[in-house]
Amino acid sequence: MLIGPSGAGKSTLLRALTEQLPELRAVRTITTRPRRSGETSDTHQFVTPAEFALHRAEALGVHQHYGYDYALPQLDHGDVPVATCLRAVVLGRLRELHPDLQVVAVEAPVPELIDRLQRRGDLERAEPEVLAAEIELGRRLADQVLDTRDPVEVCVRRILELWP
Repeated sequence: MLIGPSGAGKSTLLRALTEQLPELRAVRTITTRPRRSGETSDTHQFVTPAEFALHRAEALGVHQHYGYDYALPQLDHGDVPVATCLRAVVLGRLRELHPDLQVVAVEAPVPELIDRLQRRGDLERAEPEVLAAEIELGRRLADQVLDTRDPVEVCVRRILELWP
């Protein structure tokens, strides 16, 4: 499970992990957020509000972030290992259902996050206080913390060290 603030690199790391581990199934969160220009759908399933309402009852958790709805679908995939990206605020319910869950907080210094968000045209999420609070929450909840200023390969290697 990857948690972290906007711009921390959760989706980038999830893509790299699934490339390295073909047996890993990436679980996409369901969201009403519009797709960003050039964004792939490998970490999110983009839906309309009406479609989201159909997913709500079956979701493990639902939350709003910057006015958009997000839901985490069920994670029961038998013996297939799964990974997903989440906001730290919804982690409590997931840990209740999956106590053996390994959580990795991904972060970078707030000025770096703001720069990344500006480069991708996501200025509404570039709020220093919100980013700092999410970093702090992630540090308290995670089994491992990664600074994503390190190369992706280094971060992936550190995540794999946790792999059962």
